[in-house]
Amino acid sequence: MAPPRLLHEEMEDFLTYKENEARLRAVVRER
Repeated sequence: MAPPRLLHEEMEDFLTYKENEARLRAVVRER
């Protein structure tokens, strides 16, 4: 099993990715 810290960092990256994806969709919607 991966260390908790590594898992936490992966979750942070995942949330950041989802946040960026949402922003990109919002920008596309505004056009």
